[in-house]
Amino acid sequence: MESVSIRGVTNSTRVKVDTLSESLRMIDVFHSEVHEGKGFGISHFFSAVADKTTAQMLVRAHGVTPHIEISVGAGGDAYVLFMQGLTASGAGTTKSAPVNRNRTSSNTSGVSVFHTPVVTTYSGTTLISNYIPGGARNSAGGGSMGERNEWVLKNGTTYVIAVRNIAGSTKNIAIQTSWYE
Repeated sequence: MESVSIRGVTNSTRVKVDTLSESLRMIDVFHSEVHEGKGFGISHFFSAVADKTTAQMLVRAHGVTPHIEISVGAGGDAYVLFMQGLTASGAGTTKSAPVNRNRTSSNTSGVSVFHTPVVTTYSGTTLISNYIPGGARNSAGGGSMGERNEWVLKNGTTYVIAVRNIAGSTKNIAIQTSWYE
């Protein structure tokens, strides 16, 4: 990304120009970071999650301060928690590396994401506590929630996104995270 000075504006003020379109940058920060190759994402589909069972993803930053957004889909009623600083005895199954949203960039993420961690205590700080109204049992139609406002995660801290199926029967759950560094 290049920057230019605007006539009549002090030299300390610079305006960014998008290198792809050669236009003034008039997009939100998240979108801009994707253009710069600093936007990443990952998702996981949890198939046939039993009633009263929790699907989880563990997120850890290593040497970066990610700005993260979360979205969840569930096949029925579900309860969502996003927690900071809790204890996990096992990270879980390693998910493939986070995907750079700029497919022309070779930048890699400093964030590790795991699904199905073994959480030993939920005594951390609750950042999100949300109910997804998706219906129950055979009359469930599904529901979703999304956080459009980002969370700035602390480097080296453990975070867990937990989605508990409370629909009264087995349902699918999907968790997606998007972030920039």
